[in-house]
This record gives sequence, C-alpha cells and structure tokens, in this order.
Amino acid sequence: MKILLKRTAALLGYEIHRRRPPAPGTDWLADLQRFLHGRTAPVLCDVGANRGDVSVRLAQSFPAPARIFAFEPARETFSALAARVAGDPHVHVEAIALGREAGPATLQHGPNSETNRVADPSAPGTGSSEPIAMDTLDGVAGRLGLARIDFIKTDTEGHDLAVLQGGTGLFQRGAIDAVLSEVTFESPADWHSSFEAIRDFLIPLGFCLHGIYEPVNWELRLKYANVLFVRESDVKPA
Repeated sequence: MKILLKRTAALLGYEIHRRRPPAPGTDWLADLQRFLHGRTAPVLCDVGANRGDVSVRLAQSFPAPARIFAFEPARETFSALAARVAGDPHVHVEAIALGREAGPATLQHGPNSETNRVADPSAPGTGSSEPIAMDTLDGVAGRLGLARIDFIKTDTEGHDLAVLQGGTGLFQRGAIDAVLSEVTFESPADWHSSFEAIRDFLIPLGFCLHGIYEPVNWELRLKYANVLFVRESDVKPA
C-alpha cells in the first residue's frame, strides 16, 4: 500500500515523506509531550487562558483521561473561552484569576483581551477595568481535588510570579513538574514578568530551564519569550 501511494503521488508530481516531530528545543508543546510521556492522566493548567488557544492545543495533544483547567477572569473573554471548549468534557473552565492571595481584585483592560492584566493597587491604571475574583493555586488545587499538577502555563501580563507564589505549598511538596511562563529579558521589566524573577523562584525549588520558545526581538535585543522550566529530578538522561 505504501509503495502504491508513493507511485501514485509521483505520477501526480508529489513526494511523500514521513512527518517528523519538531526538534527538541524548538516547540514547547512537543517538548512537554516528551517530558510527560508515559503519564496516563496528567493535569494541565492554563492560567490567563484568554480565548483558549493554549487550552485547545493542550486538549488536542493530551486527550482524556488528561484534565485541562483553564483560568480566565475577564467576563467577556471567559464567555468566549467557555463557548469554545464547551464540547470537550476534559477541559474545565474557571472564571477567576490566580495570584499570591485570595480575595477581590481589579482587572485593568488593555487594548485587547490578550493585554488585560491584574491591576497593581499601588499604581492604579487608566482606562476601563472590572472587578474580579482571585484565588491562589494552592487554594484551587484543594477545591478541585488536585493532588498534583503536571504542567502549568502562565500568561498574565506581568502577574506570573504572583501566580506561582500562590502555589508555594504545591511547589514545596514537589507536586508541580513543569512551568511555562511568558517573560521579558528587559530590565526593568515591562508588561511581562522578569525572567530573572521567575528563574530565581523556581531554581531553588528543584527546577531547571528546559527551553526558550517563540522569542521576540526588538532593536536587536531579545525582548520576551516563553520559557519552560521542568523539575530536574524528572529529567531523563539522554
């Protein structure tokens, strides 16, 4: 059958090649699949899920019995997220923000839903905003019955360190294995979280930097990127 397909394709002027997976270090999702290979029911969290682009990719790459939890506090954006994943029972949505402490907070609206951010009480912003509920990663893990989280992605426009700090209990128990965060390499940090701050939080907890993905350069400088940290004890020797 393979020979017949190749011959037919050749007659039509095409060649058939086996699709190779992305090389290690070039695609964070492919690297995450390698890292979590063999886990039958991983728990994956998408914090700052927006309209669900990452949640959908995770659901496609990790079918049930994996569970995906998407957190999005903006009212209109959450409605779009919930509608998008409504037909997938292994994606669960939560209309809250995650942070260092639980309680009421304010979401400052950006030019688009991707740039909404939790407002800094000490530096009130301009423009429109909305009140939101905030919980901690430790808190929602307890409420949802999550003994461990295999992967957490944060994309919260500078609030990422606070999200991770809210899961200190989970981190200290070794109950989180991989973290993907959007960071800036600029100093001082802009609307993204500082790479150094995320690194300095995770390294003492037993993590190592696994990869840097989707880098954006600005005027010859590396501006920001997604960085994947994994628990060093789980890294398999080459």
